[in-house]
Amino acid sequence: MSVALLVTWVFVVRPAARDSATISPADLVTKLETGVAKVGEPAPVVELTTFDGTTVSSSTFIGKPTVINFWASTCVPCVTEMPMIESVYNDLGDEVNFVGVDVFEAASLGAEMIERTGVTYLQTRDETHEVLGKFAGTAMPHTVVLDAEGRVTAMKSAALRDEAELRAMIDDAR
Repeated sequence: MSVALLVTWVFVVRPAARDSATISPADLVTKLETGVAKVGEPAPVVELTTFDGTTVSSSTFIGKPTVINFWASTCVPCVTEMPMIESVYNDLGDEVNFVGVDVFEAASLGAEMIERTGVTYLQTRDETHEVLGKFAGTAMPHTVVLDAEGRVTAMKSAALRDEAELRAMIDDAR
């Protein structure tokens, strides 16, 4: 809950205060709900930056189910689940997009974690945690699954238990 409040302040309240206009509670709710992922609805289109500086639009993932996993090198559950996600990627990578999103940290820390965990699926960065907020992330790791049309079919703000749980989330997106 505290992350959600922080995101609210950073992206809604603070910018509104800078505009010297007051924001009503109804306007605040509208701003919070606009563009935030919800299960059963189309995912927001976001731009992600890879570790080599290439920009990737989430719209390019349309056509296959997509697993988006938000992580940080300081998140112990993130470190432990990434090799499990890699294992599922090795089995399903031709049929399903897999995207890792490093949140909140310097690129060097994220790059070290990628090397340490040995993951080979697409890795991107979210230095400002704006993308995490758009995908309703409240804790890390945070995993989002989209169907081939780009609709959100599952979100989980906690560690995945095992491969079976991830595979079930992917199966629900097919």
